Amino acid sequence: MAWNLKQKAQDHIVLVLFGLITLLLLIVWRAIDSSVWDRVSAATPKRALWALLGLAGIAIGLLIGALIDSRRKRKNVPLAPRPAPAAPPEPRPLRRFGLLWDENQNPLCPADGTPLTFFTRHAADDSDILRCASCGSRVPIHHDTAGNLQLANAKQMIRDGWGD
Repeated sequence: MAWNLKQKAQDHIVLVLFGLITLLLLIVWRAIDSSVWDRVSAATPKRALWALLGLAGIAIGLLIGALIDSRRKRKNVPLAPRPAPAAPPEPRPLRRFGLLWDENQNPLCPADGTPLTFFTRHAADDSDILRCASCGSRVPIHHDTAGNLQLANAKQMIRDGWGD
């Protein structure tokens, strides 16, 4: 990034100097009458005039060369790929009733975090028992004070802000 800024600064300096030299030469050329140029030409040795014109040509040539070189380098530099936007972090499961719950209130196995499926309803206390498809464990939905619960009641209690 620092090199890119340095290159851009050099480009702007070259452009400004080239424009300034051109502007000053045009101002001098327009401001002085042509008869004065004839007298200057007669008073100044031809070698000195040619040397000044040569120096001005070299300076302009160097500035144009630097400008072309910087543009060529800029075209050959590959653009850095933009980093992909960071994915939002996955929400951590909520721990309630001895189970883990995802953001959609689906029960997850406390051992391995895979979704639980309905296994059976316990007849004695009218509560649900869930089963993990990957590890095979059977897990009741249990609240410390309310006892074993049905899945629908547990989801409603989570929505209402209850938990263990």
